[in-house]
Amino acid sequence: MKKFGFRLVLTVGGLVTLLFLQAFNLSLVYGHEPVNPAQVPVPPRDPLPAPPRDPVSPGTSPTASPGSSVSGPDRRSGDPALAIKKVMPAKPRVGDIIDLTLSVTNTGGRADAVEVFSFLPSFLELLNVTSSWGSSEKAGNIAIVDIGPLFDKDVVEIHVLARVSRTAQPAENLYKASLFSKSSGDHLGNNNSSLWLEVLPEILPTPE
Repeated sequence: MKKFGFRLVLTVGGLVTLLFLQAFNLSLVYGHEPVNPAQVPVPPRDPLPAPPRDPVSPGTSPTASPGSSVSGPDRRSGDPALAIKKVMPAKPRVGDIIDLTLSVTNTGGRADAVEVFSFLPSFLELLNVTSSWGSSEKAGNIAIVDIGPLFDKDVVEIHVLARVSRTAQPAENLYKASLFSKSSGDHLGNNNSSLWLEVLPEILPTPE
C-alpha cells in the first residue's frame, strides 16, 4: 500500500512538472504576460491622397502673346478693354467705303463671354464685319462679334466695313461701340468707345 501511494505521488508530481514545462514553453512563444489588445500600439496610417483636380488650361489664344498662361488665386478676373483705333479714310465722302478698326485687349486674367456691339449711325450702311477671333454677324446696322473667352494679354482686332450713304448731320456723327463680358475684374469704364466721324460734303457736278 505504501509503495502504491509513493508511485501515485511520483505520478502526480511528474504530471505537475510536465504541465509547468508546457506552460513555460508557451510563455516563451507567446510572451511572459498576456497582452491586452487595447494596449497594442497601432502604427500611424498615411493620409489618403487628395483627389486629382483638373488644371485650368488656357487653351488656344487669339494671339501669339506669351502672357496667355495665367497664374494666381483668381484666374477669371480679366479686364477686357475696347478701343476704336481708326477709320480709313479719315474723311470720307458720300459713296465711299470706310474701314472702322476696333481692338479688344484683355489684362489681369481670364475673361469669359466677351462680346462687342458696333452701333453704326444711320448715314452708314453696314457691309461686313470680321474679327481675328470669335464669330461675327450683322443685325441691321449693328455689327456683333462674339469673341468668347480671352486670357491675359490677348488682343483681338475687329474690322467693320460700311458705305457712306448720305451726308451726316451734326447730331449723328458719333460712332459708338460697347463691350460686355462675364468677368469679376471687368471695369465698365473701358467697355465703351466712340469716334466722331466727319463726312465731307458731296461733290456736285459742275454745270456746263
